Amino acid sequence: PPSKSTYRASRKKPTSGLDIADAYAKAVLDGTQPANRRLKVLCGQYRAQRERGGPWDAERLDRLVGYARDRFKWELMPWAVMAFALMVAWRDEVGDPAVRVMVIQVARGAGKTSMASILAAWTVEEAARAGRKNCEVVVLATQMEKAALVQKLIKDTFGAEDPEGECYGGNMSTVGALCVHPGGSIKCRPSTVKNADGITPQLLICDEAARMDETFSRALSSMSKVRGSQMLVVTTPDAEQFQNPYGSIIRQLEKAYDAGERPTDGLCGMIFGIDSGDAPDDPGAWAKAHPGLGVHTTVAQYEFQKRTLLDSGNPRDREEFFTQQLATFTDDLAGAFPLALLDACVADWDLADARGLPGVIGVDFSQGGWASGSQCDLTSLNLAVWDGQRVLSRSWHYWAGNDIASDEQRSHQPLREWRDLGRLTVFGNTVDYSVLERQIEAIAQTVQLKHLVADPAGKASAWCESMERKHGWSWSRAPQNVVFMGSAWAIWADMVRGKRIQFQTDPVLRLNLAHCRLRPGDTGLHVPSKGRSASNIDAVTACCMAVKVMHDREMMVETMYSADASRIAF
Repeated sequence: PPSKSTYRASRKKPTSGLDIADAYAKAVLDGTQPANRRLKVLCGQYRAQRERGGPWDAERLDRLVGYARDRFKWELMPWAVMAFALMVAWRDEVGDPAVRVMVIQVARGAGKTSMASILAAWTVEEAARAGRKNCEVVVLATQMEKAALVQKLIKDTFGAEDPEGECYGGNMSTVGALCVHPGGSIKCRPSTVKNADGITPQLLICDEAARMDETFSRALSSMSKVRGSQMLVVTTPDAEQFQNPYGSIIRQLEKAYDAGERPTDGLCGMIFGIDSGDAPDDPGAWAKAHPGLGVHTTVAQYEFQKRTLLDSGNPRDREEFFTQQLATFTDDLAGAFPLALLDACVADWDLADARGLPGVIGVDFSQGGWASGSQCDLTSLNLAVWDGQRVLSRSWHYWAGNDIASDEQRSHQPLREWRDLGRLTVFGNTVDYSVLERQIEAIAQTVQLKHLVADPAGKASAWCESMERKHGWSWSRAPQNVVFMGSAWAIWADMVRGKRIQFQTDPVLRLNLAHCRLRPGDTGLHVPSKGRSASNIDAVTACCMAVKVMHDREMMVETMYSADASRIAF
């Protein structure tokens, strides 16, 4: 990381804002400025856009950089200048901002709130400079106290040098903060749906958007009311961010940069954070998360945070260090199961190779559609076979619904793609139990079916009882409570971690696992849950139920007495 003296020496150069931004992008690309892969892709796209020419309002950016220095006494760091270059200097063919939504996901302490305050105050001053009087800037933060920090920084500026600017409120959690200026107003409010309604902002700032609920979506829709309006999103990551509306935007950016592509027109993002292959305790990677390391904070402070949080062994402390200090989100922080562990256990196997081996079938039923349409719920049938050393696992999946295209949008799952790949059988508007019966009959002709396990609820209970009478399939009940499902998850997850289970290639199971979150129970066990996801996890629970019964019935046993004597060394 650059030292303070190096930074101070470099900022004395009489360069324009675009020169600073260009130099920063070049430093990222040539490796002299530590940066992760996603930031390098953005800088490459920025350089390409600059080389193409087009509308870049250099004077506008210079006014903002000078305003920060002269009024706020804040020297913007090169990365912040580049962010503002994309927001205020880059224009489209008709002169409107080319970037409508700017996302900055960065570590705590990088100066996000100061950037928000500078941009908010400068926007109303620019409006006054252009002869406008009704410019509206809205700042939404997760708490009123945090929104008031923006007002405080602006108040210090207005109060000292601008007698026409006045500030009101902000002293209590129930009273919003307001700054009034000849060019317009700056409204600092907590992020509630009510505060996001009825606004017509020229600039909308969302502070800590990763922790916002539906307010973020409501605020985003308000931008359609004003031509050329913009949104600045500043946040550290959050373990639940992909369950919140902000998750859709950050996911778009991540996918685009990971593929080396441009995001949707009007969307841009600076996503700081360590790369997936970096060690979280490596000081060499920390500058990727905190671009002000060595200026706003020190390596020694990070070392202290690391010893206090990362080395404590406490999962919540670990989450705090990853999201706040390393600006990095990983699925397991949200109680999810890392997909890489599942992928390590995938190797296709032939059902014929399991002939005569003991097996258990677990079924997680959908209730199937209603008159008004489907329930966006999956029915999954999982076969678990014990080959003497490991479990062989494969699943079949079924969908009941009237309109699969609509169901696909509601459930956020590629149902038609799965159907076309032969991974998903689509019923009509209700579950066709005869299809399940034929599938189990076919499996029972190959493997030695020991048990059928299912949730004893609704129609499934009666059907399982009828299968037990008709075919002799011993039915084990699997109540969806902490005791049963908590232990089922623990057994299944441990087998995956130990690579004692082999899965057939199954995109349905993989995506279901991606949507699975763990809900802690009173017993200390964790139950797989959808959380706030609209998608399904039935494929996961079917696997867990089958392995649980196999474990409880002591089917996964290998002793020295059952092994071939010729393989035993004395």
